[in-house]
Amino acid sequence: MFYYICNTGKMIKIKFILLIILLVSFMSFSACFPTEPTSASSNRLLLNEQPPEVLKVGLLHNLSVNAKVICDSKDNWKKIAVEYKNFDREDYLKLFIKEKEIIDEYNSDSSIVIGQKAHIYNFDDESSLNIDCGQILYLTMDYMERTYDNVIHTPGTGNYIRDDLDLIYKKTDLERIDKNEAVKAFSSIVEKLGISTHKEPKVYVLDYNTLMQEWEDFNLKDGTPAPKWNKSDEAYLIEFEEDADGLPISKYGYIDPEKGIPLNGGRIFGVVSEEGLLSFSCSGIFDTTGYSEDVDVVSLNVALNSIKAKFENIILTDPIEITEISLKLLPVCVNANTYQINLVPVWTFQATQSVEKITQKIKYSIFINGITGDEIITGGMV
Repeated sequence: MFYYICNTGKMIKIKFILLIILLVSFMSFSACFPTEPTSASSNRLLLNEQPPEVLKVGLLHNLSVNAKVICDSKDNWKKIAVEYKNFDREDYLKLFIKEKEIIDEYNSDSSIVIGQKAHIYNFDDESSLNIDCGQILYLTMDYMERTYDNVIHTPGTGNYIRDDLDLIYKKTDLERIDKNEAVKAFSSIVEKLGISTHKEPKVYVLDYNTLMQEWEDFNLKDGTPAPKWNKSDEAYLIEFEEDADGLPISKYGYIDPEKGIPLNGGRIFGVVSEEGLLSFSCSGIFDTTGYSEDVDVVSLNVALNSIKAKFENIILTDPIEITEISLKLLPVCVNANTYQINLVPVWTFQATQSVEKITQKIKYSIFINGITGDEIITGGMV
């Protein structure tokens, strides 16, 4: 169609331009179709290097990260089939009853598994023991009267140890109680119950002076001042992390809104004073059922992109800061009727939000499935 151009130089130039146009058109046309990712781009999506210990980055307006990153391993992750541990009655009674007499024993509906029963025992020294699916709670009267719960837990956050406890209680040991002996006694109970633990326990020192400083302005529910602490109330709070096949289990739990059931994370802790064991609490304790599968885990960048996508169409008027990121196993319900549960690697983001006219920051968790990179939708925390 360009035959009327006789000049050879002009003809070559026009042919060259036409060639460029055809190449661009072909590239644009090809881009309309999906292509398989190369191995290099695929590798960038997976966790193939250790994440940084601290991460500071802005994601969106009023959404930032200033977080400690907890990731024990970049590989060898698994999906593990589990069930809530069924504690043997003789084992736990031997451990907790000792010289006590059972004055009351009864069953109630399980708070964990529909159709199962929890077993409750009250003893002659006013201590109590509650056994449920994957869960034990033992409390002495000394523990309850001294309201250690108000020291250990943040109100309204469930059965979690305060995240600022180690910043306030800074002592490393107590004069009147041998820390090694206290840890040994507590560890013995955990071991005899058949609970698998990950690494060494974390020990908080509840010393008299700090207890008194925290208690100066504390009132009970009826408005009366809380009773003063005594030197004999000093104690160690000992916390273990649960383990499955050598991998850590998250302590965080949530309600599955689709299946309508709670899924507890692994929590193991208790208080030991000079009087001995004052409390023992464990929940979300699992036994493996024999099936596990090696899985690849998405990188931290993929998980962060999922967080960003969650908020990018929301106008954030109050700033959100992610303060902790961890990669651990988390329970996911496969079948609600049979309570079939898998432990899967999950990126957990702990976030705080400063809301105008509310003095205390709002805290919440966001879970990103480490296999799929998708958010695990929750109906609240447990």
